[in-house]
Amino acid sequence: MALPPVKTDLYNKSKAGFFGELGRGANAEIKFLQSAISRDELDTITLIENIPGSEKWDVRDLFQRDVDKDRVTSEILPYFKDPSRVKFFNPLTLAILPLEEGGEHIIRDLAVVSKKKEVDDDHPYDVLEVEPFFQFRVHQKNPAFSTLKWNDRRVKIVAIDGQHRLSALKRWKNETGASSKELASWKIPVVVLGIFKAVGNKPAATVLEIVRKTFVYINSKAEEVNEARKILLNDESVNSLCVQELVQTAHSNDSKAVEVRDKARVPLLFFDWRGEVRNHVRQPGPAALKKLEEVYLWFENYLLGEDGCDYQEEALALEDLVPPLETFGEDRTLSHEDAKKVRDQFRKTLLPGLLHLIENFTPYKTYITECRKIEAEALKESDLSEHAFMKLRFGTSRASEDMLDDVQEKYRQLVDRFTKQKDQSLEELVRLDIGMRGVVSAFAEAKRHFDSFRGGTASWLEFSEWFTKAINIVHGEGWFKSFSDQAGDKKRILTHVTYDDVGSIVNYRPGDVPAAFGTVLLLLVFSRGRDITKEQLADVWSDCSSSLMAPLRKGLRKHFRSQLQDSFQGTPAEFKAEVNHRAEQAVEKRLKKLEAYLELS
Repeated sequence: MALPPVKTDLYNKSKAGFFGELGRGANAEIKFLQSAISRDELDTITLIENIPGSEKWDVRDLFQRDVDKDRVTSEILPYFKDPSRVKFFNPLTLAILPLEEGGEHIIRDLAVVSKKKEVDDDHPYDVLEVEPFFQFRVHQKNPAFSTLKWNDRRVKIVAIDGQHRLSALKRWKNETGASSKELASWKIPVVVLGIFKAVGNKPAATVLEIVRKTFVYINSKAEEVNEARKILLNDESVNSLCVQELVQTAHSNDSKAVEVRDKARVPLLFFDWRGEVRNHVRQPGPAALKKLEEVYLWFENYLLGEDGCDYQEEALALEDLVPPLETFGEDRTLSHEDAKKVRDQFRKTLLPGLLHLIENFTPYKTYITECRKIEAEALKESDLSEHAFMKLRFGTSRASEDMLDDVQEKYRQLVDRFTKQKDQSLEELVRLDIGMRGVVSAFAEAKRHFDSFRGGTASWLEFSEWFTKAINIVHGEGWFKSFSDQAGDKKRILTHVTYDDVGSIVNYRPGDVPAAFGTVLLLLVFSRGRDITKEQLADVWSDCSSSLMAPLRKGLRKHFRSQLQDSFQGTPAEFKAEVNHRAEQAVEKRLKKLEAYLELS
């Protein structure tokens, strides 16, 4: 059977191949063409990072890993070029992304495909079209004779999966020499996806949301996505959604022009949001203070609890939603519609209060202010500095090839400056995870007492304004300083809570903090908080001071074991009993001293 002719009209690109369909879901359907491309056709495919403005897409619209150029150079490209190795790899997975008029922005809303039948030279076709972007011409008798046609001025063909292979192939194509000529004989397998809305009058996810879900499903069976990227990609978890919205607030602000930006807003580079990986090793953001994994732990351990728990529902007032959530609960994953409701509710409830705390906690406020100064100076200094700062914030810049070495030098200078600024702005416990874990733990627990004392539920923002003033007083008193800089009552209170006898950090794990540093900060906040009576502080003490017994007992047992091991006369059982006895006595004395320090006795 002869291949049918391919006609061209408003579509200036075409590709023959095998047509197929995948099942519907979430009111979307995916149709695909399986084919192969030549070396010259590599130029018709792009990476997300090469679409102008893609670095400013919303956090929840991002899906690709950043291309690890070191991995491309050291692993993939040598493999392709090695004549002693058999070449095989899975098809590149590509998606058709329609563009707005002018070709600058992706059209996010899914379109409903139009369907008609045509006959060309006695070959019957089903034509599935989204005009003027692309069409599938499906051969009715043999789907292997089908064709995808598209308008490359109104469509981007983007790699969803296989972007490292694509990057290596593109680089190889542009090289000169005998090795690059070998690529001319290759036929590179591809699967091109077209995404449509199944039913026009029903809601559906956007094209980028469907693409990112596809990316997640593909990569759950392939090389595992790192934890930071998982959090940004997961729209079925309440805690992940909350992290995304927190980061998105910073991202949206920093994507604005400098003159209209909120300079007090936490900057995007505060968060290690990109989760960059180089040669399979996570690379921390040079200017970042907190990894996304750490922020996720705040929500899971302190602010909201595990996904689907009762406190999560209470803290976000999810039970008040009308209509109610249908897919919320333990061991359940959120539907697309319920995820949107949770995002909206988080932005209305907890987000304003959490942002106020982050942006106004003294050491963070100082760092944020200095970050904005460094940014202003970099943008003003030169185009090289501007490109370097964009790389620092978004992970990439638009610098031309001839500028890259100079931009990299400016980038290194910025990294050095931010590293020094961290040391100047942050005391030891704030630099380490234990510091903010203690603050957020106290923040979450204090809300319950604050509401009780006021006889009603305060907004998170109202509460945060009260809490932040108090925690700043505590910070100003030096409670976050290093062990060597502490003295007197503070050093005694923090020993076996945040430090051991010799100054090593203890009780820093997420689950250990609430009963240790979190409780100390909670008590200090209520002792310094505005309009808190002695009776209310006594209530907080009565409710939570006993939780300090476990970390103190653990630390003091270790202390007395070390003290007695060389001099004690007796059996092992007697030794253990003596250690426990001394530790219990010491715990009681420590609590009484803390109670006296708070002027409660």
